[in-house]
Amino acid sequence: MKTETPIFRLGLIGFSDREVQLLRSGVARYSGVEWQCGQPEGADAWLVNGARVARSVGSTVRVIARNAAEGGTALMVDISSRPTAIAAPVPQVLQGPETRFFDLRKTETLLTCLAAFDRELAPLKRSFWIAANLASSEILVGKAAYELRAGEQLLAAADMKGKVFVLPELTEQQLDQAEWKHRARKTVKAPEDFEQHLLAEMLWIYTTRTRRELLPERYFDSQIYLRRPPRVRAELLEDLHLRVIRELAAAPANLAELVKRLAVKKSPLVRALAALYYVGSITANPERAWAASAQQSSWASRAGAFEDGAGALRAARTGQPSTTPLL
Repeated sequence: MKTETPIFRLGLIGFSDREVQLLRSGVARYSGVEWQCGQPEGADAWLVNGARVARSVGSTVRVIARNAAEGGTALMVDISSRPTAIAAPVPQVLQGPETRFFDLRKTETLLTCLAAFDRELAPLKRSFWIAANLASSEILVGKAAYELRAGEQLLAAADMKGKVFVLPELTEQQLDQAEWKHRARKTVKAPEDFEQHLLAEMLWIYTTRTRRELLPERYFDSQIYLRRPPRVRAELLEDLHLRVIRELAAAPANLAELVKRLAVKKSPLVRALAALYYVGSITANPERAWAASAQQSSWASRAGAFEDGAGALRAARTGQPSTTPLL
């Protein structure tokens, strides 16, 4: 199996438009994973402009997003929550042996930070690779168990009921020669040192970080129904996912209707629907739709809470994660 290159999200905090262009130009020169520059929310790693850090309390820093005289906003960010690098000048309060920093004028220092991010995000990359291989192998339907082996070496074990175990030292080269094999569940036992992932979250990470178009063709024309809220951590959900869920909880719709109701472009909506499809949250079969009474009690009556998103999703989740895509 040929592995895909994941798209990692790089949040830029406190930089001017000119500085953002410099960063984009430098990031484009990185030869590892593909980095996509954007907003800090939902990013896998952050670049923070040290010149805009107003104050710091522990690992939480206050960053002026733009020039304060121009009405810029301030952000409070916890730089310990994900890989972070500070653009010089680095405030004295943040200086230390563990601080990662770079010079905007020296692209090589930025590339060094990106390489460090790449290493630190290795578990995320392995999760992406395994999910990509699972999706390509078309073995997600049902509740079977599988092993991924390259020759005799076990690289991963997947239980379609919800868990995946991955070799911590997994490489792209090993995956190129690997193949999934169905196994009796009682015979599948991963070593204790294997990384453990929830299949739903692994698939979510993959579908939101690939350039492939994954939404099945029938969803481009059929009515789309909400089946259940996505059983993934609330912080993985983006605003568009929450808005789609709210709309489908109110009433089913086809793709064209959702584009109009949400006032969004088709491409990002298709990507959002693909993520929801792969974790079993939407269906084109009305018989598998979430019962109207359940929708009414769990979603429609919580319209206000839905503005926050995470609270409503936590309240709505029950049971063990199940990731089988539904027809």
